[in-house]
Amino acid sequence: MVAQAKITPAPGPLNRHVQDQIGRELRTLYGELWREPVPDHLRSDRPVGAHRTEDNPVTASPEIREAMLAAISSLRAFAISLTHNTDYADDLV
Repeated sequence: MVAQAKITPAPGPLNRHVQDQIGRELRTLYGELWREPVPDHLRSDRPVGAHRTEDNPVTASPEIREAMLAAISSLRAFAISLTHNTDYADDLV
């Protein structure tokens, strides 16, 4: 007999108290990023949803790239705490 893998269902919607707590924690951790103005080189006149092409790739400054890479492990841990499933968490991150 082959053992069946246990499938963990995704949790239901978070209640408002949990959403508020997560929001407070995210603002505490990343709030300073929201206060900074968007650099001119990252501003775009393109409408939301405009597609990028190989001739017009999306690039980030080295500082932005490093900040994003540095946040991945924390974001993944946070996603795991929400989903209780590493595959779902990786999809979120």
